Amino acid sequence: MMPVMDTDDPSLMAFVEQTIEECKTIHYNPTRFRVMLKQHGAVGALRILLDVKDPSDGFSTLLMKKRLDLTAEAIALRPEWQRHFTKPQRDRARERLAGTVYALTDV
Repeated sequence: MMPVMDTDDPSLMAFVEQTIEECKTIHYNPTRFRVMLKQHGAVGALRILLDVKDPSDGFSTLLMKKRLDLTAEAIALRPEWQRHFTKPQRDRARERLAGTVYALTDV
């Protein structure tokens, strides 16, 4: 596995922006997350959400809307983005998703 990268990834940013647009289609506007993106970039914002003890309010909202595929946790576990996150961050993402109906496949 490649080492965790410290720079932002334009393709990840594009994916995150698409995810935000998808959130809007389910009547959820992740405004705080968008602020974090501007301040920290995609990699930094996602790492912050994965490093906190408890899941974000956005995670709870997306859980209620049955769209955990749009969470920071799900994004961090996608094979194409895993290299940006430490093993403890990925483990935390798995733990948060494990108690839900979100199906983890190949992550």
